[in-house]
Amino acid sequence: MEIEPTTKSARVRDANARRFQLRAALLLAGLTALTALSSDLPRGGAPTGGKNQAVRSQSGQFAVQGPQEILPSPASLNAGPEVKFVRLDPARLAVMAERVKQALLRALHAPGDEWKGAIFLVIRPAQALGESVLVKAQYTPNGWFYRVELPSEIEPPRLVRALLEVLLQEMADRQAGARPAELPPWLAPGLTAHLLALEGASFILENHTRTIRVERLEDPLAAIHKRLGERLPATLDELNWPSDEQLAEPHDGLYATSAHLLVLQLLRLPGGADALRRMLAEQAARHLNWQFAFLKAFEAHFKNLRETDKWWSLQIAGLSGCDPSKAYTARESWRKLEEILLLPVNIHQATNELPAHAIVPLQTVIAEWPFSRQKPLLRHKIAQLQALRLRAARPLIQLTDDYRLALEGYLSRRDKAGLSPDNKMVLGDSARLAARKAIQQLDRLDAARALLREGAGEPP
Repeated sequence: MEIEPTTKSARVRDANARRFQLRAALLLAGLTALTALSSDLPRGGAPTGGKNQAVRSQSGQFAVQGPQEILPSPASLNAGPEVKFVRLDPARLAVMAERVKQALLRALHAPGDEWKGAIFLVIRPAQALGESVLVKAQYTPNGWFYRVELPSEIEPPRLVRALLEVLLQEMADRQAGARPAELPPWLAPGLTAHLLALEGASFILENHTRTIRVERLEDPLAAIHKRLGERLPATLDELNWPSDEQLAEPHDGLYATSAHLLVLQLLRLPGGADALRRMLAEQAARHLNWQFAFLKAFEAHFKNLRETDKWWSLQIAGLSGCDPSKAYTARESWRKLEEILLLPVNIHQATNELPAHAIVPLQTVIAEWPFSRQKPLLRHKIAQLQALRLRAARPLIQLTDDYRLALEGYLSRRDKAGLSPDNKMVLGDSARLAARKAIQQLDRLDAARALLREGAGEPP
């Protein structure tokens, strides 16, 4: 998987730019007022008095504002003991924000706290548990400022992740100018899980106390093993291009757990923490997409994303090991392989008829679909084949690899082929040749698969 500025990355970057522009007008008045307010805030959690409370954190980076006293929401009063949440007030939140920042700096081996962008934390009374956190940013001639609106009752993992997201963005934006830096989508969820595993909830103050919760910490890899259960971690493509559903998963879901493993293993590389810090502090603002910043920071370990992908496959293999209980049976392996190689589609015969359901092979996709639709689908199929290879029955491992290599070779040749000489959205001769060669390879593999299955006595 060669690194390239992808269409999806461009869409995400453009959407981010539009979002920041739309927010700018709304934020300017509020940030100006909060900036003026922060200069007179007491440090270390001391309140200013009055109905509302305004606090500046010990380092001065966080300015926290919210009601001095907020009544518990009906949902929290009725919640059972299994529902874990922290009730926020400005003084407590200022302390917790500093603790999260210090934990992040320790994890990245940062020599000191070199913050530039002020972060304004605003507490709003919660009406129910699980309310959203709103993060806004504004660029001014003095640099970036950030505003985070938090419900007064929030689960500790969501609080830590919200604080980490804005802290990571602030680190990356210090040299960014008016264009915000782009960060990997797996970084914040991965670091959240890592810090919670590394330091427990030690930076969460108990409700109505100044007590720090102390927990017996678990080995991070053991915690990852436990959360994964029988599942395999997400592929690198899935981590790099998550769906909205994956990003909305709970903190112990498959995506966040896979991101935790990725961050943990990157930090365990020689100089890994320093490289991750350089990616944020030095490289993120210099590149249009985060992949270039990542590879520059980790150039001692990876020349391109293809090497990163291979390394990640080894991490997954090392985690799952050779435990036979995690391997598919031969019949399960055949079924999984065919699910990957065949695609259910709806075919519209006429405008006034309901679509007909059909199953088509990947050869049809390559021959008939526009490449803009082929590419993400085939990348997903490659990721699925990589995951299957780790659990496939031994007789199918080589065949699974051959299918994956055929698809990777096609995408590589097709990317190089480009468009026709007149640059129109039609296949040029080299692109047609790449498609024809891939279809022939897949046909030969299908024939070999049929013979192998017949020899194994598996039903077609």
